[in-house]
Amino acid sequence: MTEIQQTKLQLANYVCDELHKEMPFDLIFNQDEFVLFIEIIEGSNLDVGFSVKSIGDKVHVGVTKGNSNDLYQALSSYIKEHDHPSSDIDQFIASGEFDKAFKDVFGLPVGVVKSLKEVS
Repeated sequence: MTEIQQTKLQLANYVCDELHKEMPFDLIFNQDEFVLFIEIIEGSNLDVGFSVKSIGDKVHVGVTKGNSNDLYQALSSYIKEHDHPSSDIDQFIASGEFDKAFKDVFGLPVGVVKSLKEVS
């Protein structure tokens, strides 16, 4: 996962957590965060409307009862699509080491393997 994808996931999770607040309220982003936020929203192909105000070096995005569900849907869809944590066991299996360890522990004894070759 790229650093930008990781940052977008963190931003999407943060905003989803914020959407439980009493409405209306403003999400406040710096310019870089706002760009990532917009990329997520535009990538959702949902028609999400919200007000945007620039105040100093911050960007305020208006959240209301009217747009909070659409914001949540866009962000949670992004999270679902891109958040695939890889676990140690998944890596162990993918590397082929699981199969090797399984055979070492549960493989047939050498004598049985020889006997099976004689039968076939």
